Amino acid sequence: QKVAGARFENRALGLTTARNLLRLGDPGAARDVLLKLEPTAEGDFTYWNFLFAAANELKDTDLMLSSITQAYKLRPNDVPTMNNYAATLLIHRLRPDEIIKLTVQLRARDPRSLAATINHAFALLLNQRAGEAEALLKTVDLNKLIPAHASLYHLGLFDAYTAQQKFDAAWHASDKIKLEHLYPNQVKWLEETRRRLPPRAGA
Repeated sequence: QKVAGARFENRALGLTTARNLLRLGDPGAARDVLLKLEPTAEGDFTYWNFLFAAANELKDTDLMLSSITQAYKLRPNDVPTMNNYAATLLIHRLRPDEIIKLTVQLRARDPRSLAATINHAFALLLNQRAGEAEALLKTVDLNKLIPAHASLYHLGLFDAYTAQQKFDAAWHASDKIKLEHLYPNQVKWLEETRRRLPPRAGA
């Protein structure tokens, strides 16, 4: 609490402190330190990456979007930044045309990346290409997914099935989504979409 309340007139010390707070598992304090440095952060790629990391841990999607947008403007060809930018746009369901271009590039650079494949499927969904998204998701080996990615995988299938009016399959995919792995925007969209679905078969 004392660290987060300090003024940090020394910018380098502030960045180092924020990095260490992130390593210690205190993203809230790291965010508070970083926000004090923001007025002089315009061209500082490292700063925006640290702020994005803190926001991501806190699942603060608005701060994620603002920080990763600044990082992407500074280094639009940096692969991790491209990936984080695309993923954040997907969480907000923004800029479908831009996302599809990004995810195509990311898959081309690493065709074996399961995260890139899932993100590209979401990009297809945002562009009203649900059949293609479903087919792509079904190429993913579920056994290789970490729990967070597995929930995103089933969220993607839920979206694809709903768009194609495959409502029984949508409910089945919905049952496999763990809400703790989703961001607030995704949880809100999922709950709103579930409420619009016809009742389960036999319900």
